[in-house]
Amino acid sequence: MKKIFFFLLIFSFGALQAQFNQDAPWMQNIIQKKSQNPNYKPTFKEVQQAFNAYWKTHDPNAKGSGYKPFKRWEYIWEHVVDDEGYLPTVKDQWVAWEHKKAIQKASTDLSSWQAFGPFTHTNTGSWSSGQARINTIIVDPNVSTTWYVGAPAGGLWKSTNSGVDWSPLTDNLPQIGVSGIAIDYNNSNIIYIATGDDDGADTLSAGVFKSTDAGQTWNQTGLNPENTPSSMNDIYMHPTNSNVLWVATNNGVFKSTNAGSTWNVTLAGNIKDIKLKPGDPNTIYAVTTNEFYKSTDGGDSFTQITNGVPTGSGRMVIDVTPADANYVYILSAASDRTIQGVYRSVDSGTTFSARNTTTDVLESNQAFYDLALGVSSTDAEEIYVGCLNVWKSINGGTLFTKVNNWSSPFSSSYTHADIHMIRDFNGSMYVCSDGGIYSTTNGGSNFTDHTGGIQASQFYKIAVSPDNANKMVGGLQDNGGHAYNNGNGNWQNYYGADGMDTAIDPTNENKYYGFIQNGGGLYISSTAGSSSTGYADPPIGADGNWVTPLAMDSNGELYAGYDKLYRLNADENGWIELADLGASANQMEIAPSDDTVLYIAVGTVLKKSNDSGSTVADVFTFANTIKGIAVHHTNPNIVWVTTSSAVFRSDDGGSTFDNITKNLPATDKYFFLNDIVHQSGSAQDAIYLATSIGVYRNVTDGVWTPFFNNLPTTIVTDLEINILDNSITAATYGRGIWRSSLPSCTTVVADQATSIDGATFEERLSLGLCTGQSATLQLTVTTGNNPTYNWSGPNGFSSSASSVTLSDLSMNQAGLYTVAVNSPETCGAVDYNFSIDLQEAIQPIATDIDICNNNTATLTANGSAGYKWYDSASSGTEIATGSSFTTPALNTNTTYFVSGLSKVIVSEASPSPAVNTAADYNFPQGLIFNANDDIVLESFTMSAMSSGDRLIQVNDAFGNIIASTTINIPAGESLVTVNFDIPQGDGHVLSIPSGLVEMRRTPSGNGVSYPYTSPSDVVSIIGNTVNAPEFYYFFYDWNFTSKGGRCESVRTPININVNADNPDLSDGDTLYAIDGGSTTSFSDGATIMIGEDSDLELSLPASQFSGSLIWTAPGGATYTTNTVNLTNIQDNGDEEGNWTVAVTFAPNCGTATQTINFRVNVEATLSTNENSFEEGLIVYPNPVEDILIINSPVSLTNTVASIVDIQGRKLSTSFDVQYIHSNQIEINTKPLAKGHYFVIIKNDQKQLVKKIVKR
Repeated sequence: MKKIFFFLLIFSFGALQAQFNQDAPWMQNIIQKKSQNPNYKPTFKEVQQAFNAYWKTHDPNAKGSGYKPFKRWEYIWEHVVDDEGYLPTVKDQWVAWEHKKAIQKASTDLSSWQAFGPFTHTNTGSWSSGQARINTIIVDPNVSTTWYVGAPAGGLWKSTNSGVDWSPLTDNLPQIGVSGIAIDYNNSNIIYIATGDDDGADTLSAGVFKSTDAGQTWNQTGLNPENTPSSMNDIYMHPTNSNVLWVATNNGVFKSTNAGSTWNVTLAGNIKDIKLKPGDPNTIYAVTTNEFYKSTDGGDSFTQITNGVPTGSGRMVIDVTPADANYVYILSAASDRTIQGVYRSVDSGTTFSARNTTTDVLESNQAFYDLALGVSSTDAEEIYVGCLNVWKSINGGTLFTKVNNWSSPFSSSYTHADIHMIRDFNGSMYVCSDGGIYSTTNGGSNFTDHTGGIQASQFYKIAVSPDNANKMVGGLQDNGGHAYNNGNGNWQNYYGADGMDTAIDPTNENKYYGFIQNGGGLYISSTAGSSSTGYADPPIGADGNWVTPLAMDSNGELYAGYDKLYRLNADENGWIELADLGASANQMEIAPSDDTVLYIAVGTVLKKSNDSGSTVADVFTFANTIKGIAVHHTNPNIVWVTTSSAVFRSDDGGSTFDNITKNLPATDKYFFLNDIVHQSGSAQDAIYLATSIGVYRNVTDGVWTPFFNNLPTTIVTDLEINILDNSITAATYGRGIWRSSLPSCTTVVADQATSIDGATFEERLSLGLCTGQSATLQLTVTTGNNPTYNWSGPNGFSSSASSVTLSDLSMNQAGLYTVAVNSPETCGAVDYNFSIDLQEAIQPIATDIDICNNNTATLTANGSAGYKWYDSASSGTEIATGSSFTTPALNTNTTYFVSGLSKVIVSEASPSPAVNTAADYNFPQGLIFNANDDIVLESFTMSAMSSGDRLIQVNDAFGNIIASTTINIPAGESLVTVNFDIPQGDGHVLSIPSGLVEMRRTPSGNGVSYPYTSPSDVVSIIGNTVNAPEFYYFFYDWNFTSKGGRCESVRTPININVNADNPDLSDGDTLYAIDGGSTTSFSDGATIMIGEDSDLELSLPASQFSGSLIWTAPGGATYTTNTVNLTNIQDNGDEEGNWTVAVTFAPNCGTATQTINFRVNVEATLSTNENSFEEGLIVYPNPVEDILIINSPVSLTNTVASIVDIQGRKLSTSFDVQYIHSNQIEINTKPLAKGHYFVIIKNDQKQLVKKIVKR
């Protein structure tokens, strides 16, 4: 034996997705992956692929094969996977439910739903009659006449008179299933339910819920949508301590010791059943699919028992009996889900022995879905087992007798197939199956059906007679076709299997039709369900979806959508093959106003036939599978389509679609859409939407409003409207049929007005504005009290005010602003639209300019779409347009200003039907159009029946004449030029209002499809003056010009600098400096004297002129800088000789000198021998103030000394030169001005030049 201690406080399991029963044989590889990787989570597609692979080698048509339970689950969930391929979680469901409550609280709901059954039924032709699937039952331990049952998708139901009458207890919760119930023996008002559909997974487990008021209200426990396992089954209470509870789940045994506040896992695994030993609550038994466990400490720990327990099981269930508390029975299915045997322990589950391993009490291999065992409370040898039928043994399982047969519904011992629970209460044996709840008090000789009053049917489809809403037929999961006739409260089950799509002949309200699964057979009743009167086999080789669609036209012709389209033959016993659909259809509708028009959905593709199904063509492909189609009752080109997460509308026969999902909570993962219907005769084109949480209503493609007053939160699969009875009928998947009257109400009416920049309000619905302006949009309700407003617009705009002001508009605020107006006594929200067309003028870019005095200037701008020129910054006079402007001659600095204009659209065409399809017409009519900008309507093509003068006129939406002309139009087709100036606005009318008409219009059936909109959306032709959308009148192929350019930017200044004549550069603006000394100016023609090896700096400061310059040296080198630095100048080098500096003025005004010529002379040192001047000859002091001394170590006889200025002019002749002795000469420099000079010392052989500075 293996002792298991597993005691974990559960904080969170994470939100587990809606997953199919993991005990199914095709799930085993997936379960193995899960065991190897606890984080592995299979996608829906992986489960689907595993299922399809399994059935390649198994027969899906065998009764009890297990094929149908999966297909039912697949049908509900396959279209609601998220982007990663996973199904929604119960947490997602709870979020959607919270959002639903918030929406309902904030909105006006005009519905008044009432339950419509089935509450009871009569079998008039079914071979497996039933009404509702039931998972579990409990009898109140304190009041034996009080019973509770749990339905897999219909919640908890209560009877206080032993099953005669029933009432629902969980309609105030999201749609739940119930698979386990426990009642406090101390207080019957305290109830616990284990939620979810443990066998079929039709609903998600939301945890354990608790009620303290007999089910009137419910509270979450410590196992709740945040942390619950995905599946639960039995829940038990300690017989002497009601705070202690145990619940079996696919994540283990959970135990609570505080009345559900917290829970601990005490045994891990996929627990399929749990039982307490009678009289000893410390002994608890639990089984997984293939293991048996026993606890002797109240479930705190478990020990695996293997002695005599079968191995390799595919599923096990257990039961005990107070008749002998030591008895424990096991009913086990083999790994292929066929019978493995019945086993018994007589020592409280310590050892087991086989009682019967040969009798096939299951008669199937779907034990993963339905497997039940019950032991008599008074006879430990009397046991009952069930899968399809009930079997009984009175000798502890050694021999079994078949009690009933699922296909004999008129037998007194009948119970519906697919048994989920058998349990003894107070000596009676109860059976819960896919048809209802049954009990026997005589060992199975007779079973009583107690299902009457439980409205928990799971409907796929419903059909309602157009002449009488009390004539209905629908298809139920597991319970065939149910028919309703004339309001007597009783439904008639006229055929069996899984009932699917249905239809009622509009020419004979008593003629009902119904499919079974996969279109496997059509069952006909000519007596409104009182009997089954006809049958048609499916077409040979036809492939139909699980729910194969039916559609009937106004003449009673019935169509079926397999992988080909078929029509029922006149004898109603076979099918006429029509168009090939390429794959199995999933939805189909016939246009109520035109029997030749069929819309067929094949997966994501919408197909259409215009010839009663002889041919079909693809018209549109959606991103997701199509779930519903509705066709307008008077216009076959208007069609609505739903996918699981969106609603679409087409006004052109399916060629294009607009998404009208709008405010639906489509982002909620559990929110998914099913059917959609159009209310015939509704002035507002009301449509109704079936969803996973109720019904929504929409008028004129406005906002969606809740339509689910008194309707339980349940999956609504189908909707039907009967106009004569003013009713709408809903089929639900778990709560049967419901009906509401259609709203009797008035329509909200409001006046619209707008103003720009605070100006007076005008009745204009479309505004042409410029960025930076402001607009006020105002609505005044004239019909409807206490209105509410819900604005939506571009860039996430929203408001709840009656008027809104949009200030400082920017381009991302352009577009359609919609306000949904509602009032409590009106028919729901009505949309009013305002259109804001914005143009943006970009401020131009321009640069300043210099000119000469008395010259003109050409100014240019760029960066905008158009330009205006002004002579002032704000007001002033407009003096030019275009990107350039030439000024007059100017003699002072002047500033001009340029603004940018918004874009102008030039000569565009608005499309329309071909004129060559036109037909003769002789009555005043025209076209309605919107102009989203001021335009010039230049011309259009017309086709006249005769020559003559015609009055052509444009009126605004209020009838005022905008433009009018009388023009002679010849017979035949011609281009008519009018050049009408038309302001921006909606609802303009172009027409021939009176007089001679005799023009041609496009006839019905020639592809007219409004609106016709120009590429830039400036003009949109939205309809005609007779409100007949199939016609197009007179005016074809419009040509127009948008005036555009209405917006003007801030002005950009351009400064013009007027320049005087160029300055004369010969006045000594040039400068030089020698060996870093001070600068000296020089003029044109100057000579600069410099000694060899000296540095020379030449400069013409930028402050002296405006423009550019170039220095040219004698050697040809050039310099363009203001300053030129020459170093280590040599005699006869490149720097010595004639220089020029040339100036280019900007602007180059006048005739002043612009070039300076000068010369640089270099005085070289004479060559010397060993007794040269350089050897020891000194000149000092330097700088000098008075006497300059020249001293040499050798004789200076025959040496002459003189001083020259920097330009080489000899000066010392005016100074005293004294020869003191042969080695020294003195020169008096007092008369010299301060500055730079050269002293030249030379004799016959040598010359020396020294630079000196005079202080």
